[in-house]
Amino acid sequence: MKKGSFIVFEGGEAAGKSLQARKLYEYLVAQGKSVIVTREPGGSPTAEKIRSLIFSDTDEKISVETETLLMFAARRDHLEKTIMPALAAEKIVICDRFLDSTYVYQSALGGLEKTMIDRLAEMFVPVKPDLTLFLDVSAAVSAARLQHREQAERNRYDEKTLAEFETLRNAWQKRAAESGAVTINAEGDIEDIFHEIVKKCLNFIKL
Repeated sequence: MKKGSFIVFEGGEAAGKSLQARKLYEYLVAQGKSVIVTREPGGSPTAEKIRSLIFSDTDEKISVETETLLMFAARRDHLEKTIMPALAAEKIVICDRFLDSTYVYQSALGGLEKTMIDRLAEMFVPVKPDLTLFLDVSAAVSAARLQHREQAERNRYDEKTLAEFETLRNAWQKRAAESGAVTINAEGDIEDIFHEIVKKCLNFIKL
């Protein structure tokens, strides 16, 4: 049974999810809270291996069905090995991406039927976030920020045209509305964005 708090950061490329998740982790640790920060795909040794496979540069294209099953395999191991034990120990879990990302990338953009993800989630994802924060940035901001990212830090999901970034943003906005995620304007000052995140966290979960 879940006892801790589960906070998820979602959004498109270069929205600042990883940075803000780390800042929230450091803030909560300074407050004396028991907290972990993790990511998807990944977050456990086996899931990190699957992440490497998903993001690997290869000429062999995998189907959206295969990609989705890999995502869920990584997610299930992540839940079993990292998230659920931390929640059972009454810790705060901060996760960079979770289930909403699958609905956006594999369904809205990849074309997989949403009902297939619904069924997989019902079977293999017994834990839901207490709060999902959708960090929203324009297509132009995403593209501009990625221009300054080191090539070694980029993956195939980062390689998009401006029009594709716009499609991605629209998909994220629709998913956030469907899932009840809290939208954060992530285009401004980093510290201002962080203060807004902390305020939303205080409103939604007991810290």
